[in-house]
Amino acid sequence: MITIIGLGPGDPKLLTREAWEALTNASEIYLRTRKHPTVAGLPAQLTLHDFDNLYESGDNFDEVYGRIVETLLKLAKKRDVIYAVPGHPLVGETTVPLLMARAQMAKIQTRLISGMSFIEPVLESLAFARETEGSAPSIFFDPFDGLQICDALDLAAQHHPPLNPDKPALIAQVYSRAVAADLKLTLMNQYSPQHQLYVVKGNLTKRKKQKNSDQLLPSLVIGSTSTVFRRRLYELDRTNDYDHLTTVYIPATRTVS
Repeated sequence: MITIIGLGPGDPKLLTREAWEALTNASEIYLRTRKHPTVAGLPAQLTLHDFDNLYESGDNFDEVYGRIVETLLKLAKKRDVIYAVPGHPLVGETTVPLLMARAQMAKIQTRLISGMSFIEPVLESLAFARETEGSAPSIFFDPFDGLQICDALDLAAQHHPPLNPDKPALIAQVYSRAVAADLKLTLMNQYSPQHQLYVVKGNLTKRKKQKNSDQLLPSLVIGSTSTVFRRRLYELDRTNDYDHLTTVYIPATRTVS
């Protein structure tokens, strides 16, 4: 059997009870990546394996994902395997549907243990965001009202963004300044360079008001669980404030002044 566990958005306290029980009863797990804050809070008895080395040796992500799936399937033919991924297993996790489909073909049973995705903490951070200088309204929106969700790498690889500018969008996994630069070029084929965005750093801990690392742009708003930076689109790659938990929120054009 292959058990697939969602590790949640980055705080060990946000692991589900079902996930925690499965982890405490296990002796070893396979992580898609160790670059996730929840890993530091996993049960101490676990032996941790990861696939981070494949990202360095693979030519592209499709190759990396394929090798991860092949490795897990080979292991599952010999013994039960636990595979843990950031967030929710079915939100922004390419390996999971591929693994489940291949396991079904190989007649290997799979079990899915859900985790909170990145979406909920981002919504919370935007709702509680406040200007550090002056005041500004919080950003409230219901994802059922047409929220678009995209992966930054997929979007950055395209010439024109497949987004409806009349609806808001969340762009996940903007993990580096280089990705932000490519993303900016794609978005500028549809949005004005002056279009206002929000960069949500998902550190999942309350932060003190601070300047960002390169001092080029101030940290304008602080959320309850993340730091939120307000940017114009043309400024998106003018900071190094990016990591694997960074999401960009794009408001609808019709609501931005």
